[in-house]
Amino acid sequence: ARDVMSNRVIVLREKERVGDLLAVLKRTSHSGFPVVDMGPNKDQTYFSGLILRRHLYALLQHRAWELQARGEELPAALEHDFVGSARKMPTITRLVNAMQITAAEKLQTIDLRPFMDPCPYLANELMPMRRIYRLFAELGVRHLPVVDCRELVIGMITRKDVLPEIIEERMLAREVGEAAAVAEIAAAADADADAAAGRGGGGGDGSPGAQHGG
Repeated sequence: ARDVMSNRVIVLREKERVGDLLAVLKRTSHSGFPVVDMGPNKDQTYFSGLILRRHLYALLQHRAWELQARGEELPAALEHDFVGSARKMPTITRLVNAMQITAAEKLQTIDLRPFMDPCPYLANELMPMRRIYRLFAELGVRHLPVVDCRELVIGMITRKDVLPEIIEERMLAREVGEAAAVAEIAAAADADADAAAGRGGGGGDGSPGAQHGG
């Protein structure tokens, strides 16, 4: 999984500010976001669930933070948009840019846990490529969060990432990077060897020698 994942993944906290959600939708084109539990010290990214771009838009459009503050049930319109909406990404981006949300409203928070998918398909960083490909090809997976052995989110794989040309491009880039690293290590070793040789031959005629009695 590490060979094909994107490590520039944007994660959302379980409870996120309205303004931060709005900024994510405006500034990125990602269609899915891992939701994370930050842990007791608020410095970790334990996987908690997955939420889609169109779902975030529906929550903002229907002002879900107000519904949660009042403890109200979801209106039918939100349920319809959340379950059945299939707006294309450019349409969502255009609608988000037209939203009117005040500075005070941007400070409000939305609890994403009732709306995220808590059990999506998930990949460990060591999952073989053939299993990843099967998830996309046979099961129709579109977003595959990648976690390490502690279930911390470290990347994301999308359908585009498993295209043969993309895989070949990334593998080539990895090989070039590894070759450059090896060359750098070899150059450093040569420099150390030259420096050591210089120090070893610095005795010359001025070096004190042993005196033998006659």
